[in-house]
Amino acid sequence: KRGASTRADNDAESSSSPLNRNLQLITRACELPFTLQTVLCDDRDNIAVKVYPPPILSASCSSKQQQRRNNKKAITMLHVIPAPTSIVDLMWQYIQTKKQEDLETFANYHRRLQRDLSGNSSCSDGGVGEESSMDVILTKEDLKMNKKKRKEFALSILALVDASLPLFLLYAEERDQFTKLMAQFAKEDDKQSDNDHQTPKRQPSHLYPAEYLLRLFVKIPYLLSEFDLKKNNPASILLADEKTQDFARFLSELIVFIQTRVDECFAGNYQALEVDD
Repeated sequence: KRGASTRADNDAESSSSPLNRNLQLITRACELPFTLQTVLCDDRDNIAVKVYPPPILSASCSSKQQQRRNNKKAITMLHVIPAPTSIVDLMWQYIQTKKQEDLETFANYHRRLQRDLSGNSSCSDGGVGEESSMDVILTKEDLKMNKKKRKEFALSILALVDASLPLFLLYAEERDQFTKLMAQFAKEDDKQSDNDHQTPKRQPSHLYPAEYLLRLFVKIPYLLSEFDLKKNNPASILLADEKTQDFARFLSELIVFIQTRVDECFAGNYQALEVDD
């Protein structure tokens, strides 16, 4: 009984540790709504499920001719790369949209404050006092801080995409395409850098569409817990409560942003490719 009690106490202590609490917070923030889960499942089926052309039957063909015609390879779908709207493009749209919304929130709050003060309204009667207790941008410093934190979050997401896409975010059917395309783009970037030394090399986040961002969201808790912490990274998101809370808040915000723009974010640009059975 003592042993069982000790193990239970250790498990409870482990689950309530700051690291586990922070990981649970980010895990909850990564949960996709049904709309985006459907996009993710459809994307998987388009790529991972092979389609076989129907057999051709013709009385005028010999058996050998029919066999040659029917020995067609399976067909799978791959994303057109580079995508018309890349993950970098999407993150830029997210930052700009939320920046504008923050400015509008700031302006609306201060217009209401000015109106209430001119009407001799007390903060305790509802109105301003009630809103100020919520997540309201009260000062220009709040605006600047929100902008800075959101930009840092976006850069963290892009870094995670670039580091994890070739390792964790590709289906087996996509790996050959990735290898060939990255080699091709690397040659093009090298030629361009000869003419312009400031041209950065294109990363996966500059080439791949938003579907891969959804794949990343599913993997984020695993990536942070298994790799970021084990590398003893002092800048790990999970090591600081404030960083974790900011990351989770912006992650939830980004998911809602994508959900409300499903048709814009997921154009469904696929190309058919014959593959061996």
